[in-house]
Amino acid sequence: MDNSEMRRFDMFTRLRDFGAEHADAFPATTLGGRSFAEINAVVEALTSQTVAQSSGLAAARQSISGKATARAALRDELEMITRTARAMAIDTPGLDDKFRLPRSDAGQALVTASRTFRADAEPLKAEFIAHDMPEDFLETLDSLIGDFEQTLVSRHQSAAAHVAASATIDAEIERGMNAARRLDSIVRNKFHNDPGLLAAWESARHIERVPHKAAKKPAGPPPPSDKP
Repeated sequence: MDNSEMRRFDMFTRLRDFGAEHADAFPATTLGGRSFAEINAVVEALTSQTVAQSSGLAAARQSISGKATARAALRDELEMITRTARAMAIDTPGLDDKFRLPRSDAGQALVTASRTFRADAEPLKAEFIAHDMPEDFLETLDSLIGDFEQTLVSRHQSAAAHVAASATIDAEIERGMNAARRLDSIVRNKFHNDPGLLAAWESARHIERVPHKAAKKPAGPPPPSDKP
């Protein structure tokens, strides 16, 4: 939630509390009672979606960190294969052209390049091992590709969860504001002869505004010098 949404959320909780305190004046079957029930539902939904939004954002940040780690490990493995292929090209000219590092480290581009390395290295496995590559280097490459792909999936899922929660929050804020507008008329009509309750209602429905920083005055001309 941004600051504007949080201020409205705070207002909804105050309206909920006002409705609970004066529930006898707004029976559940009346428009006022139903409107306060809607405010209650909005508060519950926003509470839940705020947690989901925050969780999705935290997961997205974590997945970004995990993606960087997985990408670095996969890139290191590809560099070792590329370096070895250059040595193998001494006896098999042109072989190094099959194992050029991709220019882009973007998600799917790196996955595609890694799978191409894997396919091209398979028939040359014995030669790579003869150059002291680990005997399980292809299995290691498979594992690293899988780890990197999983970070791409996790990032997509966490980002989608964050976006979905944000969209729901927007809808609930609008729903709550509509209920609050209805209630403003209803409560004022109900308590038009009770200044104390009207003042309490005004306090509950007030949305704090973010104070604006005072603009700095432009510096004036320097004071005249006493020196000639």
